Amino acid sequence: MTTPTVPTSPTRTPSARLLGAIRPPAIALGCLLAGALPAIADAQPMSPAVWSGPLYTVADGPLCGGHVALLTSPRGPGTASIQVTGGFFGISGTTAHCSVGVSVHWRNLDTGAHGVEHGRVAGLMIPSAPTQVMFAEIHPGPGAVELRMEPDRPHRPIDPTRLQVP
Repeated sequence: MTTPTVPTSPTRTPSARLLGAIRPPAIALGCLLAGALPAIADAQPMSPAVWSGPLYTVADGPLCGGHVALLTSPRGPGTASIQVTGGFFGISGTTAHCSVGVSVHWRNLDTGAHGVEHGRVAGLMIPSAPTQVMFAEIHPGPGAVELRMEPDRPHRPIDPTRLQVP
């Protein structure tokens, strides 16, 4: 007399077990997000931020170069914030990272108000990591404001950015 054998399931590999463990939470998260999307779509948009760049430039040091970028957004009535970041690659000649001085010129196209903000930016391109960021708050008044970045080293110019300030 022979004993009956019970069929067994095929052996699962470690990656298949991991995928099986991840799949149910991933499906649940997807369903949760799909339910939240209509609420996210109905939300009022934040004040529009405007990116400008990359602007390619030489940086301080014997063998430094990279790019800078400008982020600007309205902060309140007649006020806007500016942030300039940079990523550079090369040899600075010191223990510090490559850096460059940057001026941001602004002009209100409706009122004629104008000004300039100065600062320095530094950062690594590989890996991408800003180490010194320029922040400023400007008070151009309400209206269309044009902003132009200008590093203090040779660079490839880009078109100015426009921002609507309430």
